[in-house]
Amino acid sequence: MPLYEYECASCSHRFDRITSMGDADQQACPRCGTERARRLLSVIAGLGASRGTDGASMTGPIGGGGGGGGCGGGCACSC
Repeated sequence: MPLYEYECASCSHRFDRITSMGDADQQACPRCGTERARRLLSVIAGLGASRGTDGASMTGPIGGGGGGGGCGGGCACSC
């Protein structure tokens, strides 16, 4: 089931909920209990090059290869 982020229209409390897609729009605020919580648009993946905890690129080619041929060099195929 997906994780959804919500913000309450009454008290502005933000919270997360793991729920089915069918129940995603029907959530009550856990702080004040009102049914006025609205689902927020969440970012799933960042743009650009990401770095892991060791500083290595997580979006670049494996092993730093890549030829830049027909594929653009991003898949490490050395074409």
